[in-house]
Amino acid sequence: MRQEKLEKLIRKYLKGQASLEEQQKVDKWYTSFDDTEVLMVGDPDNKEEIRKKMFSNIQSGLVVQRLRDHYAARRKRRRFIGTSVAAVLLLVLVATGVISRYYMKQSHFSAAGIVYVDRHTEAGQKRTMTLPDGSRVRLNAGSEIRFPEKFSKESRNVFLKGEAFFEVTKNPSKPFIVTSGQFTTSVLGTSFNVKYYPEEDQMQVTVASGKVNVTHEDNAVILEKNQRVVFSSADSAWIKRVVTAQDYIAWKDGWLVFQNEPLDEVMPALERWYGVKIVTKSIHENPKINKFLKVGLLKRRVTLKQQNQSLSAVLKALGHAGNFTYEMRNDSVMITISPQKFYLNKDLVTN
Repeated sequence: MRQEKLEKLIRKYLKGQASLEEQQKVDKWYTSFDDTEVLMVGDPDNKEEIRKKMFSNIQSGLVVQRLRDHYAARRKRRRFIGTSVAAVLLLVLVATGVISRYYMKQSHFSAAGIVYVDRHTEAGQKRTMTLPDGSRVRLNAGSEIRFPEKFSKESRNVFLKGEAFFEVTKNPSKPFIVTSGQFTTSVLGTSFNVKYYPEEDQMQVTVASGKVNVTHEDNAVILEKNQRVVFSSADSAWIKRVVTAQDYIAWKDGWLVFQNEPLDEVMPALERWYGVKIVTKSIHENPKINKFLKVGLLKRRVTLKQQNQSLSAVLKALGHAGNFTYEMRNDSVMITISPQKFYLNKDLVTN
C-alpha cells in the first residue's frame, strides 16, 4: 500500500470514519510486518506500560508523522535496533486499533473519543438490538454491525457487513447512515433491509416504508416503499424494481423466501441460515460433464417459501423438484446430481 494512501486511511481509522472494509485493510497492512519487528514489542513485562503509552498517544497527532519516519527508516535499513523500533511500532499498533481491542472486547475507541460497539451473529443465529436513538435492528445470520455508544449531534452512523433489517426512529435533523463496504444508505426515519456480504458480488436494499437514498461512488438511487435495488459488482450495474418488500424481509420472522433466485445464491444463504457447508458433485464419469452439470444446477432459479423448517425439509423440497439427492453429514451436506434426470426440470418452484 502506498504511503500517502495508508496515511489517509489511518486518519479515517483514528477519526472513527473508516468502513469495516477499510479497517480490515489497515489490519492487513499491520500483519504484513515481519515477526522480528512485531516481537520486539512483545516483552510481557512491559505490556501494561506499553498499552498505556499507546492509548495516551491516540489523540497526540503524532501518529502519521511517526509513520512517515518509520517508512523512511525501513527504506534505509530493514531491521531496527533497540528501543527506537519499539517507539515506532507502538504508534503503528495504535494506528491499527490493537489497544482498543485490548481494552474493550466489544467496544472500540476512536481518536475522537467515540466508543464503538460491535455486535455479530454466527451462522444459524439471528439477533435483535436497540440502537442509542431507539432505532431497532434485526441482524441476520453471519453478520456484523458497528455503531457508536452515543450518536453524534450531526448524524447517526452505523457500519454493516451481512444483512440487517432497520426500523429507524425518525429525526429530520439527524440522518441515519448505513455504510456497507463502498455503499451508503441514508434515511431520516423509515424501515428497510440491507444485504451486503463481501464474499458475494451483490449489494441489495429493500424498502418496507418511507424513502431511502443509496449511493456508491458517483452513483445514487432513491427508493420508496416496496422498491428494491440490486448492485452487481460483476458488471457495475444497478437494477431497481418494484417488489413485495415483505418477501425480502420475511427472514426476520423465520421465513425462507427465494423469488426466482439462482441456486448459487440460495446455497450460501442456506449455509448461513443453518450453519452448514454445502458441497455439490456429479456422478458422471466424464470430468467435463461433471463440471457442466454442477454449473448448470447452480444457475437454475428457484422459488421457495417456507417458515421455520428444518434443513432436511428444505433440501427435500428442492431435491424433489430439482432431481438431486443429498446426504447430511454432521455440519456438511453433499448434494449429488443425477445426469439422467438433470434436464427434466429447468426451474425449481416449491412452497
